Amino acid sequence: MAGVIVAAVIAAGLAIGHDSVISQAFSRLELLSLDARFRARGPRPATGDVVIVALDDATLVRAPALAQRRAGIASLVDAIHNAGATVIGIDAFFAEPESPLDPALSKDLAAVVDDDQGMSVLPDDIKGLLRRIRQETRGDEVLAASLKAARPVVLAVQGNETGGTLEPAVLRRGRYGQVAPAAGPPPKTASTLLSSLPALSMAAGSIGLVTVEYDDDQVARRLAATRLHQQAYLVPLAVQMAAVQRGLSPARLGYVPDEGIALGDTRIVVEHHALLLNHRGKGAFKTVSAVDVVSGHIDAAMLRGKAVLVGSTYLSHDVSATPFNPDAPGVEVHAVAVDNLLAGDPLRRTPAWLDGLLALILGVVGATLLGPLGPRRTAWRLAGLLAVIVTTIVLSTMALAAGQWVALVGPLAATILSASTTLVTAYATEGAERRRLRSAFAHYLAPAIIDELMQNPAALALGGARRQATLLFSDIRGFTTMSESLAPEALTLLLNAYLTPMTRAVLAQRGFVDKYIGDAIMAVFGAPAPTTDHSERALSAAVAMHQELLTLRQTLRADLDCGVGLNTGEVVAGNMGSDERFDYTVIGDAVNLASRLEGLTRRYGVFCIVGPTTRAEASTGFTFRELDLVRVKGREQPVAIHELLSGPGHAIAAYVGVDVFNAGVIAFRAGEFAVAHSAFASFAASNPADTVAGVYLSRLQSLGNDVAGPDWDGVFDHADK
Repeated sequence: MAGVIVAAVIAAGLAIGHDSVISQAFSRLELLSLDARFRARGPRPATGDVVIVALDDATLVRAPALAQRRAGIASLVDAIHNAGATVIGIDAFFAEPESPLDPALSKDLAAVVDDDQGMSVLPDDIKGLLRRIRQETRGDEVLAASLKAARPVVLAVQGNETGGTLEPAVLRRGRYGQVAPAAGPPPKTASTLLSSLPALSMAAGSIGLVTVEYDDDQVARRLAATRLHQQAYLVPLAVQMAAVQRGLSPARLGYVPDEGIALGDTRIVVEHHALLLNHRGKGAFKTVSAVDVVSGHIDAAMLRGKAVLVGSTYLSHDVSATPFNPDAPGVEVHAVAVDNLLAGDPLRRTPAWLDGLLALILGVVGATLLGPLGPRRTAWRLAGLLAVIVTTIVLSTMALAAGQWVALVGPLAATILSASTTLVTAYATEGAERRRLRSAFAHYLAPAIIDELMQNPAALALGGARRQATLLFSDIRGFTTMSESLAPEALTLLLNAYLTPMTRAVLAQRGFVDKYIGDAIMAVFGAPAPTTDHSERALSAAVAMHQELLTLRQTLRADLDCGVGLNTGEVVAGNMGSDERFDYTVIGDAVNLASRLEGLTRRYGVFCIVGPTTRAEASTGFTFRELDLVRVKGREQPVAIHELLSGPGHAIAAYVGVDVFNAGVIAFRAGEFAVAHSAFASFAASNPADTVAGVYLSRLQSLGNDVAGPDWDGVFDHADK
């Protein structure tokens, strides 16, 4: 719940708007992630309709006048126009008159040169020199003539504190033809503007805003879609050029403050009165040197029918950082804008409400993955969380490739913070609950059961599940007689001294002590914590119990003896009892048989008897002697029973001539009683301590030496437990 609350708070903050406190808190990282997604997306080809003519280093070296003199710019405009460009945009300002001479001197020079009668009295060489000097002072007139001849040309204008206001006639050439009423916040106001001389602006025919809106990290990601100047909505240079390239008249340029730019019938979405740039990548635009254009060293077809942008690139002049290039020429930013408008694919940002919804969904997913802890491993939860994060990043990058800026950092923050909060809360609350439960049940349940309950609290309910397990039963032989001869206190000390090491032998093999029944122990291997080697562990526990028994005989100086029965099979393991009180235990036929086998240890006089499945699953480290084929009480099917003789590192019993015993068992089952009698008698003589051979000899005494009849099956029925 805490994680969901965190996600909801972040989502609400994002949904309020991109200018909200929470959105702004993530804004720097969001912009960095946007740049990273641009680079991951890679460069995209431009339309090919935009060409940059660069006033570059080569121009400055070979023809510096092209970049430094108005007449040079005029010759460049003439060359571009003559090459057949559709529209020319000049990302430069000609704000002051060009005056290579003192203004008063220029005026006097003009008066003399323009006076034909006064010039007539001068020598020809003086006339020529004065006319050349006069021509050098006419740069603005020459440029104006070129701009007028090359129309349409778009000159730059930009908000600037040291600028001025536009004359009404000039302003008309830089405003949107149609503007809808604004319901939201108006655009920024540019009280003063930096622009070219009115005569040049009038000659060019149109002007365009070139204001780039830099983010706090000084990266160009958006271009001003308009500025208010004398109540007029100014048009960006890129929009003016795109309109001409599309053949649209100025009247078909509109601005809807709440929607965006109307470029004819096309609507271009803006955000906060800014055009979001869908950067193409480094080298996306064909760029030619201005000196090559004027000198005719390029094919005119490169400029024919193109929207041509003129800008300075020499000596890192006018550079802007972009997601692809920290030192991109400023004119390239406007080229991106023109190309975006022509292609109709400026970047579109998802609305704030959608950012909030995405953050809420991902936050809930994150909170769900990491809480509550439950039975799932934390590693898998973290892997799932990582998969969600990676998928979100990949999908947002794919969206950017389609021109959609989907918020990434805010939703990811909601995911990670909600997941972290949930995880911390889960560990704090569930950890406390685990400690409480463990403390409460530590004296009643085995650690394995407590662990399972911690992982799966739902297990604290009635019911069970099928498991393959090995059951162990053991008890002290002659305990009833022993209890009659000892005081209760002494009997208690003896019983505790016996049960403690026997229990440790079980627990050391990850067994679960199901219950104590007086001196008897019931243990389970393979439940509640499943294991694949439960038979092996049960056999090892039996061997360890025999070792402990030998030690107890010495330390207690008592003639203790016990029997162990082992059987492997399918059981139902779970909580059995009533709704008010229940115990974890196992039930099933395999359990009953294990109990019967423990009882048979008294009949055969051996320490441990194991069932057929336990014998079959034992490794070569254990040795056995097949005892008999029996039918125990409560079962119709006979089972082969075996005596556990030894395990790794310890021998329980050793016999001479086991092969002779085995031959006797085979003969007995075949009904060859005389042969069996001879074999068992021989084995008993070699192993006087063995009681099993005596059991068979007793049976044979009642059967006689005759060969068994056709109904003989070699199975011995044990009528009691």
